[in-house]
Formats: sequence, structure tokens, C-alpha cells
Amino acid sequence: MISTILKAATFVMFLLVFLPILGINSAYSQPNVVVQPAGIFATIDVSRATNAIKILTSGNEDEKSVMLVEIESKPELFAPPVFYAASKVFAARKDLDKAIFWLYAGQLRAIYDARRCADTSARSAVSALNMQIDDSVRKYQLKIVDGLEDLVRSVIAWDEKTPRQYDHRWINLH
Repeated sequence: MISTILKAATFVMFLLVFLPILGINSAYSQPNVVVQPAGIFATIDVSRATNAIKILTSGNEDEKSVMLVEIESKPELFAPPVFYAASKVFAARKDLDKAIFWLYAGQLRAIYDARRCADTSARSAVSALNMQIDDSVRKYQLKIVDGLEDLVRSVIAWDEKTPRQYDHRWINLH
């Protein structure tokens, strides 16, 4: 049973990373639109994630390094989009093992958060995040296909022991 679940999870993770290479997600491309949250949505705290992503995408190398250390030491504090951004930084630094680990960690948590969200349209956030995956990570995944099951096992084990202390409602703002 566990083996079947791991194989299915491995296949799904593989597809989430590989399909955009073929342009399958290109239909989901949307322009950035900034909307000020109102009502209950205004109570969703994404400040830590927003700050981390800003540093990882536009900070200098020292700032990025400090942020990566914080993410690795306190991952429970960060929403899944931060892991995607961390993956891109690791990929740029040619640390593809860390890049793919944090990508898969981000995907697992993003999918989980999307599935528990009552607004099913928010699930498109996962596709939007997957469109940002670094090409080197996609290619690396193909090189290590025999090790993907072990990678998925390690991500699942990490997820089971790592609490979620971020606002899981982040996905409602997508």
C-alpha cells in the first residue's frame, strides 16, 4: 500500500515538474494583478512569505544566503511559495539536490493547502507556482529519475515532522 502511494506521489511530482517543459501549463499564464484583500481575506498574514520571496528574488547574495539559512532552520514558518523561491536560488547556485528537495517540499504543501481550501479556484495557485520552476531543476529531475522515489520519501518524512506555523490561507489570496 505504502509503495503504491509513494509510486503515485513520485509520478505526480514528476509530472508537475516535467509537463511545463512541454508547454502544457502555458494556457494558465496570467498577468500579475494586485488586489487589496478585504473582509476576512485582510486577516490572512502573508508578510513573512512576502518578505522572504522579495529577498530571494531581488536581494543581494548575502541577504539570500541569510534567508536560505532561516528557511532551512525554521521551515515551519514559511508558506509553500517561499520554498519555490528558495528552489530557484539553489538552482542558480548549482545546488540542484537542495533545489529539487525544496521544490518538492513546496509542491507537497501547496497541493495540500489547495486541497483544503474551500475555494476550488485557488487550486490554480499550484499551476502558477509550477510555471516558475527553474529549467535546470526540470532537467535534473530527468537525470535522477531512478532516485525520485527516495526523494519523495525524504520530502514526505520531512513534511510529517515539520509543523505548519504559517497561515495556510495564503492560497486564498491567489
